[in-house]
Amino acid sequence: FNVGQYRRDLVKTYKSFEFFLPDNEEGLQIRRQCASTAMNDVKKYLDKEGGQVAVFFVESVCEDPDVIETNIV
Repeated sequence: FNVGQYRRDLVKTYKSFEFFLPDNEEGLQIRRQCASTAMNDVKKYLDKEGGQVAVFFVESVCEDPDVIETNIV
């Protein structure tokens, strides 16, 4: 359940990196929709299709040194 794949299936082309900026409301709405759809698919897989394990992949970028240090050390 790769949210990025849901996004690629929904939006075939990106005009620029601006789609991914946090202040891009349209891009944010699409990304949220994809995450919600993926979560619903995970729930359906586990509840109705007999799935026992589901991997929900979300990629996140963090450049805050304090957060990075807290998570590594």
